[in-house]
Amino acid sequence: MSGRARRIVLAGCFVAIVVATVVFVTCGGDNTPPAKSDPIRAAKVIHRRSATVGPDLAPPATSSTVVLEGQVIDEDDRPVEGARLTLQREPNPVTATSEGDGSFTLAAVPEGDYFVVASKDALTSPPATIHVGTRTEPITLRISRGCDARVHVVAAEDNSPIAGATVADPLGHSGTTAPDGTTELRGLVCDNIALRARAPGRESLVLPVGLAHGDIEDLTITLARGATLSGTVIGPDGALVANAHVYITTLGRFDFQFPRRVTADANGEWTSDGLAAGSYELEGASDLYTKADPFVVELDGIHDRTGVVVHLDTGAQLVGKVLDQRGAPVADALVEIAAETSRWATSTRTDATGAFAFLGIPPATYVVSASGPASASTHQRVEAPDHQRVEIELRVADSSIAGIVVDTRGEPIADVDVVAISSDTPNGTFRRAITNGAGRFDVGGAPPGSYRLFARRRDQTDDDGDGVIVRSGNRDVKLVLPD
Repeated sequence: MSGRARRIVLAGCFVAIVVATVVFVTCGGDNTPPAKSDPIRAAKVIHRRSATVGPDLAPPATSSTVVLEGQVIDEDDRPVEGARLTLQREPNPVTATSEGDGSFTLAAVPEGDYFVVASKDALTSPPATIHVGTRTEPITLRISRGCDARVHVVAAEDNSPIAGATVADPLGHSGTTAPDGTTELRGLVCDNIALRARAPGRESLVLPVGLAHGDIEDLTITLARGATLSGTVIGPDGALVANAHVYITTLGRFDFQFPRRVTADANGEWTSDGLAAGSYELEGASDLYTKADPFVVELDGIHDRTGVVVHLDTGAQLVGKVLDQRGAPVADALVEIAAETSRWATSTRTDATGAFAFLGIPPATYVVSASGPASASTHQRVEAPDHQRVEIELRVADSSIAGIVVDTRGEPIADVDVVAISSDTPNGTFRRAITNGAGRFDVGGAPPGSYRLFARRRDQTDDDGDGVIVRSGNRDVKLVLPD
């Protein structure tokens, strides 16, 4: 009925978005700061009924994709051949290799926000975030000398070296430990990187690190014994649920470990290895159902545990259509929902008939909106009770934000990341764009309201500044960045 919903999960190693100081903004018309927020009106509800369950409700596994192009260069602006470009986002990164002229092309990249890095041997580019969408301009990544680490992997029980352990970062750098338990990794991102170490019969552990340029840095990762946990996922109708996710969270242990996410196969079966002795909280989720009450299992780190059943619940269902002002369906519109009292949010796209569906979402009151390339609906409020199916209608009209980024001399700046964050919604709905060669940006459809705009150069890492406030519909924004 709709494109597959994308749940927002903060996981992995890179979760910070940095922005730069914006000196001033000039816009066409009145520059008076807008009111703090506009009232969010109730959505137009067409029907309310009991939710139904079953695999026939599954939305098709399609998503909007785009082509991303760019070039990798060195510190002297020379093209770099054979550099690895990585767009990092859960669950799987997207990668490419640069050609002889440093250029690269990534076809069919799912639209969304990514952490992007280019690397080759001991060279790496500064970490950056990028939104990949229909308006994304070609990007340029400059690589220079990265940081190096010598990693020692040892056993928790006696600090003896572990041979054959794998140590890797999320960007493709990896190594296997020698008999002395040591491996070396070169060209790592220096800040906010995380290394994952794993070995047969041992836990899989993530270690956050911050490295400095210069001499190779020595790090030690201690691995305890680890066991395997496996089982099945069952839906509210008692049937096995294919492709469901199981989240495994470590309890009573202060470390950097994010919840593990493992995916069930076509038979609803899942497995996760490398779990140390301890208590773990389990819960599941899927495109059809929401999580049931979490539960805890105990592992001794030595003996495997099988046959663990993870249950799913029906949850709430929010479905509907997106129409334009004439009542015609809007295909491929982005529909976003955000719970008012939590940080839970997700999005999906409409099909050819303008239809969308959010199935198995947590019961809550949601703020919902729809947007296209240059149009959007208002933010609207709708209550989605447990085990209820609520059908709504959203209407879009012309509404977007666009402008130019210049330096203090008035010269346009290309390749600047511009972020527009809503001031009117609980989870800060945001849009992103990259300036083109003329310094122009267009964040596309933005639901009517107030937005705070931030901008930063790709090589800038500071996050000072409060940004500037504009209203949607303003297409003559001027942002000035200091040198």
